Amino acid sequence: MNNRRLSVGIDIGKTGNYFAFKVDGKEVHKRTKLKNDFYGNVKCKNIIDKMCEKYSLSYDDCIIGLESTGPYWKNAKYYFEKCGFKVVCTLHEVVDAIKKIEKIKGKDDSIDSYAIATVVEMGKYEKITEQTVKLESIKRLARYTEELLKEQVRIKNKIRSWIAEFNQPFEKYFREINNVTAKALLKLYPSPLDVVGKDYYLVIEHLKEQTKIPDKKGVKLYLEECNEIKKFILHPSEINRLEIERYVDRLERVEEEVEVMKLRLEELAAETFEEWSTLSSIKSIPKTQLIIVLAEIGDIRRFKSPRHLLSYAGLKLCKKNESGDRGSQSKISKKGNVRIRKNTFLIVRTLIIHNRTFRHLYCRYKSYKRKYTNSDKAMLIGVACKFLRIIFGVMKNKTTFNSKEVLKGCNLLECDIKKYVSEFETEQVIKIDFDELSNIYGIQKEEIERLIKM
Repeated sequence: MNNRRLSVGIDIGKTGNYFAFKVDGKEVHKRTKLKNDFYGNVKCKNIIDKMCEKYSLSYDDCIIGLESTGPYWKNAKYYFEKCGFKVVCTLHEVVDAIKKIEKIKGKDDSIDSYAIATVVEMGKYEKITEQTVKLESIKRLARYTEELLKEQVRIKNKIRSWIAEFNQPFEKYFREINNVTAKALLKLYPSPLDVVGKDYYLVIEHLKEQTKIPDKKGVKLYLEECNEIKKFILHPSEINRLEIERYVDRLERVEEEVEVMKLRLEELAAETFEEWSTLSSIKSIPKTQLIIVLAEIGDIRRFKSPRHLLSYAGLKLCKKNESGDRGSQSKISKKGNVRIRKNTFLIVRTLIIHNRTFRHLYCRYKSYKRKYTNSDKAMLIGVACKFLRIIFGVMKNKTTFNSKEVLKGCNLLECDIKKYVSEFETEQVIKIDFDELSNIYGIQKEEIERLIKM
């Protein structure tokens, strides 16, 4: 029985791949760069055939390893599997560890291919499962949806710019462009001059063709103001009218596609992430942004600890300078995955407003007694880091989300309680509950009221 193994490491690139070949711990062929296409894979197979002939090996004695990062590895995997080879996946952190152990310096792609071959030789690899392919697919779909959301915002801004120039009364009564009455008005009567002198009930009937229940009060006030200032309204040209017509039409089409993609993403997330039901059940969490974050994280096993995940997201703290004064406060590095960072901030902004647990966390950070008062942004970063730690814990340990754990270890006596209450009640509809505070921090309600009066 042949105990020898040919270990092939492939460092995947967009246009070219580096290949390294090892037998019995030694490189048996110079590292080779070949095109990342069918013909490049054929040339690699020819090299493997020569190695098999030289060392009396069969395809069963060969293992090909690669890192499943980006979309460029799939064709190579499919080709070599079809040829009868075993193709496996190596984790990035394991490859980096091997480079450190063997003291392989540099970031050259040929060095990475050698490290991957070494990982394969040591048996520190994993099978490429259907889950791996699913994670890559949902990442691409999530990125497409994110681009749609950006396009939606861009079109809305164009419409707002047009309204500011040609229809100022509209902004006063219809601030939200998503409002069905607002969109119907822009389609039928883009300029205030279009409704001057028109009968209110006739306008309402026309709007009902677009929406069943138009905002009658808003329309009435809008018509009254248009009639009052008609002499001072800027008249849009035919080109200007065509512009707003096309923008409204595009907005509707993009919004329809966004809704379809959101539903499809949620279905795929439920199939792909075991922890989806737990994380999506967090009150008021924006599900689309959550999916984007989870898709970008991918396989949680890539990260040894929450600190590694924060570093990957660009939320690792670094010093502004070394002067030793206040200017040396920490800031985030931003050297990481911008999609995780951006969407995490969007998530926590929503949670701070609509989820009482995260609002308590934010107020605790904001009112903590410290030498210098940190900015709102710094406190937002703190909540964002906490949120990613929660995701790490749920996904890594297969646990459920527990709102009590979010505030575990927080001490209300370390905070300025008056400031805490003031920050919590910034939003008019949000009121603090002293019984809730008492349960969270384990302090008697009477003691909290006494501290506030001090």
